[in-house]
Amino acid sequence: MFLFLKILGIINAIGLEYLYQNNEKITMCNSNRSYISNVYTFFHEQFSKYRCVPLILPDYLFSVNQHIIKYHFFMTFLIISLSSPSFLSLNLSSSTFSTIPLTAHLHQAADYEYIWDEFSDAPGDIAGDDILQFGPSFGKFHNYTEIIEKLTDLESSFPNYCEVFTIGKTHLNHEIYGIKLTDKMSVNSKEEILIVAQHHAREQITVENALYFMDRLIFDAQQQDFDALHTLSSREIYIIPSLNIDGAMLISINPWQRKTTSGMNLPKDVYEFSNLELTDLNNNGYIEAYYTKTDQIEGSITGYEGIDMNNDSIVGDIVMKGTDPNRNYNYGFGDLSFSSKDQNSFIYSGEYAFSEDCTKNLKNFISKHSFKTAVSLHSGIQAIYYPYIKNQKGKEKFDLSNYFNVTRSLEIKLGFHSGAMRNPAGLFAPWMYWKHSENRLAYCLETYGNESAYRSSFNESTGIYSDTGIWDFFNPAADKVIDNSALIYRGLFFLANYDNPEPERKSPILYIILGGFACLSIGLFVMRKKGLFRRNLTV
Repeated sequence: MFLFLKILGIINAIGLEYLYQNNEKITMCNSNRSYISNVYTFFHEQFSKYRCVPLILPDYLFSVNQHIIKYHFFMTFLIISLSSPSFLSLNLSSSTFSTIPLTAHLHQAADYEYIWDEFSDAPGDIAGDDILQFGPSFGKFHNYTEIIEKLTDLESSFPNYCEVFTIGKTHLNHEIYGIKLTDKMSVNSKEEILIVAQHHAREQITVENALYFMDRLIFDAQQQDFDALHTLSSREIYIIPSLNIDGAMLISINPWQRKTTSGMNLPKDVYEFSNLELTDLNNNGYIEAYYTKTDQIEGSITGYEGIDMNNDSIVGDIVMKGTDPNRNYNYGFGDLSFSSKDQNSFIYSGEYAFSEDCTKNLKNFISKHSFKTAVSLHSGIQAIYYPYIKNQKGKEKFDLSNYFNVTRSLEIKLGFHSGAMRNPAGLFAPWMYWKHSENRLAYCLETYGNESAYRSSFNESTGIYSDTGIWDFFNPAADKVIDNSALIYRGLFFLANYDNPEPERKSPILYIILGGFACLSIGLFVMRKKGLFRRNLTV
């Protein structure tokens, strides 16, 4: 009887898996999400604990019909309860399914401090540019030293799953660290996935998104979560939490810092912040940026709030230099529709492709791997961007359909809009797709944006605009980091587990037959031209 019930349970699980695979065809209203997510969390944990049925149910609960879910949960619970008597001892009080945060079941384990524990007492929004108040420590956000410590701590705590690596050094001689996540005991053929954060220095939330992803995946694996274990056994996930390390080191003084530091003539062994000139003179908590209408069109800055130490009439001219690393790749490099040759521009492409040590080292690192899926994390808006596929034939025609299906799933999971990057202009994602034949999916995932934080005023007498609020535009308050990262995890986890279909290849037998017919036709044509088919009718 127990065997029969277990078979029924497996059949029911297959039904659940069918719903997961067809989630885009079924919808559910938002009001049911919290209830369903908590029911799912409870049952998924218990099924994993008792190993009754190998359920594969991540995230589909947010997009299927509530009544179908309730039916399947009831049936699965009933069958598993009867087939596994120990399951009956569980306490199923009504409070079990009360509304709780999606990350409430996450807690500290062993000696490793997970990122949600680090942010547990994070402050709310601070008036002005929060990072100015945090200083070089970055508050609860992770600075360069803390990123290294976190990666090495994770590796030492979970050596069977984690391996720290470096891809080379930056312009100012800082090692660019990353971590590989995989089950080292698994001998399966594994697909390689790449996640790169902080191309742009001021987009600090992307660092936290990347660190949350690694922590959450490892945590779930420690809880014997089937999906996390499957991911680690079938994937090698490479995460680089901060690519533009040099630029990131300046954001506690210049929240506007976007680019690298290659044109700033800073010493390579030590920072001398005193010559950066930026200062909050009016004590309003912001560093103000000044520009003219022409500057705005060119993406440039006239100057910043501060003290003109070198008496050149431009405050902060040193930090205007540098290169936008996400304009520095060699696909569409120098396209002036979406990059600039003005060194003061936020989108300055650099003197030549891969002029920056960080992008050059990333290119060399990628050349040693075969990444089927690659994601570059950015902020400033919440959106999903993918390469524009202009040649709709062969691999590209097939991938166009693939991108459509995957992007649609991401829209549902994240609630973001999407679009194609029509101007590659040296951007990472188009370069990754078009310059690497093995790459099937390359995304620019914009994880956060707060347009209301950005304020602009205009001085008619000088013709100068003054802007503030850049930090809050790109980054949430510290106490909102985990919520944002938990949302982004859904999309990254989906991409990490997505099995890219390969284009159907026509059978070689078909080619042989077609080739044979072609050769026969050509032969007959030649023979006819030579007169070999003519009959001599004379006697």
